[in-house]
Amino acid sequence: DDVDSDVNDDEVDSQNVSDDEIADDVDNLPFKQRNFTHDNLNDLESLATRLSKSNTSLMKSTTSSNRLTSRSLHRLIYGDKFILHKDRCSRIINNNDDAMETIDDLFSLRKLNSDIDSSQFYYKSDINKWINGDNVNTIIDCFVSGDWGVEDAEKQLKAAEDEVMGDFEDLETGESYKATDDVKDDDDEGDKSKERLEKKMKLKETFDKEYDNIKSGVGNDNKFLDDLKAEVNQQSKMNREAFAELDDDVRVVYEGFRPGMYVRLELNGVPYEFVENFDPSFPIVVGELAAVERSASLGVVHARIKRHRWYNRVLKNQDPVVVSLGWRRFQTVPLYYTMDDNGRNRMLKYTPEHLHCHCAITAPITPQSTGMVITQPLSWNQRNFRIAATGVVLDLNKTVDIVKKLKLTGTPFKIFKNTAFIKGMFNSQLEIAKFEGAIIRSVSGLRGQIKRAIKSPEGAFRATFEDKLVMSDIVFVTTWFNVDLVSFYHPMTTLCVASNDRDNWTGMRTVGELRKQNNIAIPTNKDSLYQPIERAVPKFPSLKIPNKLDKALPYRNKSKLLKSKIQVKDPVRAVVQEPKDRSVNRLLNALNSISTSKDIKQERKQALKDKLYKKEKSRIEDKAVRKYKARKKSLFKILGQIEVSEKRKQMNIDNSESGGRRGVKRKR
Repeated sequence: DDVDSDVNDDEVDSQNVSDDEIADDVDNLPFKQRNFTHDNLNDLESLATRLSKSNTSLMKSTTSSNRLTSRSLHRLIYGDKFILHKDRCSRIINNNDDAMETIDDLFSLRKLNSDIDSSQFYYKSDINKWINGDNVNTIIDCFVSGDWGVEDAEKQLKAAEDEVMGDFEDLETGESYKATDDVKDDDDEGDKSKERLEKKMKLKETFDKEYDNIKSGVGNDNKFLDDLKAEVNQQSKMNREAFAELDDDVRVVYEGFRPGMYVRLELNGVPYEFVENFDPSFPIVVGELAAVERSASLGVVHARIKRHRWYNRVLKNQDPVVVSLGWRRFQTVPLYYTMDDNGRNRMLKYTPEHLHCHCAITAPITPQSTGMVITQPLSWNQRNFRIAATGVVLDLNKTVDIVKKLKLTGTPFKIFKNTAFIKGMFNSQLEIAKFEGAIIRSVSGLRGQIKRAIKSPEGAFRATFEDKLVMSDIVFVTTWFNVDLVSFYHPMTTLCVASNDRDNWTGMRTVGELRKQNNIAIPTNKDSLYQPIERAVPKFPSLKIPNKLDKALPYRNKSKLLKSKIQVKDPVRAVVQEPKDRSVNRLLNALNSISTSKDIKQERKQALKDKLYKKEKSRIEDKAVRKYKARKKSLFKILGQIEVSEKRKQMNIDNSESGGRRGVKRKR
């Protein structure tokens, strides 16, 4: 429409404009408005031709009708020129230079030779042609949502650089510079700008592809859901408009109770305690169970949970907890387990610290992906964080398949090379028959396999190993056995208790709480306690050299010579001293004690001197360090002042130099 208005607003004979001139004018379009490919160039030329023809027909009709009476200020100032909109194209056609009059070299006054005034706008173009999609596609790339292309972006960058670094002349030196000279930015900045431009173009292409796919419905996985939401919103809007003028009583009959309205509920089958202990100040959440959840049958609910990071304890296996699942709140005994890579559900004694685990509980039928919250203490006076874990329901089943590791140990009682007979691991031949072919190991690291049971003793079997066992080895086999889930489900009845006793409500208690309440000590297994290991001193037999080897030994290593070299020490004999010798010994002992006491006093005195010396030395060193730091600080202060003065001098020099170059101008 802008093009039509600009063309119809001017008096130009467009029939004399050739296709080459139109193509030249299109090349002069601004960058953002001429982003099109060569494929639609013909469409654009045909568009210009149609505009020219419509302009000619319009000007003929306006001349014959003589309906133009007012004058055009645009033509009075700028003369007879054909100027398209600056955002669409830039074309100037001078038709009558003699009829122009210049005022102060700034404005041009046109002498009117015609009775036609172009200040009036008469729109006679066919607007229905823009309804056709083919005509719209010819100019769609001239807008922001069109495809601009990488080549046009590079041209824009180049034009911007040429505009900034144009031709200029230095008036002091008289030298002239052109845009093609070495007055450019650094190569690094140019490379960075190109990289940024390429990155932006890649991001724009990605966005255009995603936007086009979503707009066309290709690759949009949520299209059906979006359409359904839009349909629901439209229907709700229509309902609101239809029932807007009706009373609330009539609207409730047709559309039910709206959110925010006050309603009165009638509850059936409410316990007597609930009514008796009703507290209006205590909020009650009312909800409706889904059709799937209304069944009263219990099952095994499998959920994935994670201990809350603010809860300061880990959860123990088979400890009673309170579970909030959907609209139900009940107490149950969970069984924690994890799934191994081979699909085995292995039981856990405690919940992991920072990882997810699975749990199985006895609960009513609950849909998958239902959230759940686990708490242990129920008192509102708890100072610690009360939410123990959070999770989501994964599956619902009537049975549970969770296993626990069990190690069976035995000892060998007969060994024949790589074969050994093991006892104490099983109790009957039937148990051995179930484990035939199982892998067994010894404490020393030897691997083996269970072969067959033997008649006696009961529960013994034959096994083979990689190497020969020793009688002190212990053999064990790793097995798995199923763990049963405790079927316990107790709904919470805190609302049926008086408000003063709700904090004291206690359901099933843990083993630790029962032991604490009844003052029962933790049972200990003597075999599990650490005891000091008492090992017997080994007695090695004496060295016996065979006669054949003794004969072959050198003479100096003969066994007879070795026996003769052994010397037996004389026994210690008691010495009886005479009275004179005893007095001499007493005198010597007294002198030794006096000397020892003197040495001790001297050592203490010397230690005190050393302590005082070290203290004085540390004081002198601290004083020297403080003095050194003060001198260093003053030195750096002087250096900083010198550096600041030098910078100020350099700034004054730069300012003086820049003041002398004020005469330099750029010439473009």
